[in-house]
Amino acid sequence: MLFAAVTLGFFAENLREHHVEGQREVKFIETVHADVLADIEALRTVIPSQEQRLKHEETLLRLLERHGKEDLSALYYAGRVTSLRYFFIRSKNGFQQLKYAGGLRLIADLEIVRALQVYEGEIDKLEELQGLTEGLLNRYRDVAAAVFSGAVFRTMYADPTASDVYARFRAPEGNPPLMTEDPRVLNELLVRTIYVNSNGNTTLRRYREVLAEAERLAAQLERAYRLRRR
Repeated sequence: MLFAAVTLGFFAENLREHHVEGQREVKFIETVHADVLADIEALRTVIPSQEQRLKHEETLLRLLERHGKEDLSALYYAGRVTSLRYFFIRSKNGFQQLKYAGGLRLIADLEIVRALQVYEGEIDKLEELQGLTEGLLNRYRDVAAAVFSGAVFRTMYADPTASDVYARFRAPEGNPPLMTEDPRVLNELLVRTIYVNSNGNTTLRRYREVLAEAERLAAQLERAYRLRRR
């Protein structure tokens, strides 16, 4: 009788622990799922902004190739907004809990574990690319400072509260002169813009790829854990 009682107690404790761990697994996944949905929302916002950014860069490239003297106002506007950046910032509360609270070991489905690891890898690569963007933009800004008038740039800051980052600036009135017309300096700005634009096109493709990966992961979690989108 004592042996039976001890055995039943052991099984009951195992069942209780299994139930508790199952509940913890679901809680971890719910938090991760919320992260992925937040990432989807952020990417759906940043992609149109990146598309708009590339159009401004193409305008700047065209004007610089023609030396832009016939429309310096447009050149100033394109030059100013090209220096801006609007990056994707991931949501990572759930992923951090999985890493640092040992939540990953609770997930029994290896396909889910692999999907989470793939998604994290895609996010890491995107963040590295955004870091490269920042470096290219810093070098672009250094050359732009020798070409554009800071006083004119100050007059272009029109609406700091605009949700569209590019709408915060307006083209200057008239046809304000450049700080230099040295063809070597203008060519350096053109080359820096080409680098920024090439990286920007690569970044846009990565945004779209990560968005597709996020959509796949969210759907996989919803099927496996019967989750719903709010």
